[in-house]
Amino acid sequence: MISISTWSVFTAMFFGTAVALTFHIAVQRDSNMFSAGMTPWIAAFVMLLVRIIIPIETCISFVIPSRIVMTGLNDFLNSRIGNVISIGSLMIVIWIAGATFAIGFWGYKVLKNRNSIRLLIIQGKELPKEYAFIARSAGLDPKKIVMSEFIEEAVSVGVINYGVILPAVDYSDLDIRNILFHEASHIKHRDVLIKMLLHLASCILWWNPVLRLLEVDFEMLSERRCDEAAVRGYSQEEKISYIETMKKMAVIRAMKPYGYSVASFSGITQKRMLVSRARRVFLDIRTDKRKNSVIIMLGLVLLFASYVPVIQPLYDPPYVEDEIFITKDNAYLQLTPDGYDLYVDGELFEQHIPKKELKVEPYNMLEIRK
Repeated sequence: MISISTWSVFTAMFFGTAVALTFHIAVQRDSNMFSAGMTPWIAAFVMLLVRIIIPIETCISFVIPSRIVMTGLNDFLNSRIGNVISIGSLMIVIWIAGATFAIGFWGYKVLKNRNSIRLLIIQGKELPKEYAFIARSAGLDPKKIVMSEFIEEAVSVGVINYGVILPAVDYSDLDIRNILFHEASHIKHRDVLIKMLLHLASCILWWNPVLRLLEVDFEMLSERRCDEAAVRGYSQEEKISYIETMKKMAVIRAMKPYGYSVASFSGITQKRMLVSRARRVFLDIRTDKRKNSVIIMLGLVLLFASYVPVIQPLYDPPYVEDEIFITKDNAYLQLTPDGYDLYVDGELFEQHIPKKELKVEPYNMLEIRK
């Protein structure tokens, strides 16, 4: 049986935050960890995202008891504000309100951006015919590529029907080849759609900053993956030309005041991204499909295993007095100036019992001692 509880959500948050921070540090580093290609990293990213946004518990879940943190948290969530609403219920209301606002505000920006993109496409110039062959070799339709004076960098647009918009500047054949093969990889992997879904998750879980870090990480990973696809089979001289194209686009961006980077929701600086991508272009990428398959399978095992432990509060059982049976064999009444005292197993059990109570059980069956 699969269910979602308060504690499965907190477990996913605690576990996901720890792993996501480790993942973020690894992604931001420029090291030889990426020499095996981007496939394992993209797969790890997807599995990490699934673990955070799907906080379920199953019939095989193992409870990790928490006597301090979770019990204190549970008491806090159940405490009431003016006997009207619990803090936990209030937090849910705030969560829903915040998510509604975030999604609405983002939707407004997307619609506004969409109208701007339409104008750019309508006012843009067609791709020169001499570049049509390069576009087709990249798997793109030349009719869906336009050049605009009002955009500062090459972007892929569209979720269902794609398009590519290039800055209207002079390009060499190699520049066009580098740019279009890079954008073709974005389109092939549906990066615009993935970025939008990822940002939607960030809006829903707006209180979790880890989702923002994952947006930054995906931006970095997707750019590295597209660079890897674009320079596959390149010589060292051609890789240098690819870096020169990147520098050229960075200069154009610095000179343009416009900002139509579609679905670009991350906060990575252009300088940092440029340096990171340039370093990666010169890595000797040797993709080992068998090794990558083993890594991905191991990741799936860890993903499923991460759903087994669930942290839950554990309270000490309440103290319950032992039940005492009063019979004529183990109890008697002792007459005193203030009434009657009840003794059970030779120990005083109750004092000052009025005479009128002697007519009811269990007193009516007990011996009275004077």
